[in-house]
Amino acid sequence: MLRVAAEMCDGVRLHPFCTRRYQENVVMPLMAAGLEKRRRSRASFEITGGGFIATGADDEAVADKVAWVRQRVAFYG
Repeated sequence: MLRVAAEMCDGVRLHPFCTRRYQENVVMPLMAAGLEKRRRSRASFEITGGGFIATGADDEAVADKVAWVRQRVAFYG
């Protein structure tokens, strides 16, 4: 689907659990193949997403968000 997205779409949104290693070794080669097939430049294709962020107004709010992030990572991992 990443190859097809690079052929047909303006960009992709990656899952937050997508690691840098996966992006470099899997995502980018597939998208490069799709872009090449349609003779499109990488500059014309947007990649967003990846990563979890925990923020809040105070330490307690941040701690609550950190707990939420841990639950998400445990679920996906």
